[in-house]
Amino acid sequence: MLAEAFKAVGLRSLVFKERANTADVEVFAKSYSFIADAKSFRLSRTAKNQKDFKVQAMAGWKRGKPYAMVICPIYQLPNKSSQIYEQASARNVCIFTYSHLAMLVSFSLLEGKSKTEKLIHEIFKTIPALNPL
Repeated sequence: MLAEAFKAVGLRSLVFKERANTADVEVFAKSYSFIADAKSFRLSRTAKNQKDFKVQAMAGWKRGKPYAMVICPIYQLPNKSSQIYEQASARNVCIFTYSHLAMLVSFSLLEGKSKTEKLIHEIFKTIPALNPL
């Protein structure tokens, strides 16, 4: 699903065959590339651990790419004081939700694939400047 969503917005994407210690998808734009990993959690799970989001692991899984993206359900995001956001900005990992991904697909249909590719790149470029506290 993740690879198809990125294809829908005009990016090339490849699903990794490995299942352990790797992201799900490698994504290529004209001027940048990134890896992405989709997350889902049991609805009954209330306590989210920063390890569940694998931000630190994502930094190691980049395979030389400058960016990484973790996509998760919006209701599973930790509160703004969670260490996950500091870790993500320090490691150039974008925390995205499935709602954000759906918005990108809609934006692409309205504004075009080129503008969507630029928008995603701008999002990645702002990550180091973010400070949720």
